[in-house]
Amino acid sequence: MSLLGIFRKNKPLKLRKKYDKAREKTDKLKDYRKKMQLLRMLDTVEASLILFEEDRITSKFERRRMAAQIEAAVENAWDMLKEKQQQS
Repeated sequence: MSLLGIFRKNKPLKLRKKYDKAREKTDKLKDYRKKMQLLRMLDTVEASLILFEEDRITSKFERRRMAAQIEAAVENAWDMLKEKQQQS
């Protein structure tokens, strides 16, 4: 039972790390419109991420669904970042 507690916190930490890296890259963008578009997207994800990290969700289905939504949104932001960098 104690090992389950160790592995359980792994997913929120990975998602937070991905989110933070995407946020840092976005902050470095020079094009104001692109930067604001990405920041708005990441701000909507942040609320879900905080809820996922801090609330104890007992339903495995709900945790997986929430993690998948957050991960998809962060990946979408990364894809937009890569696209913006290739255009520059």
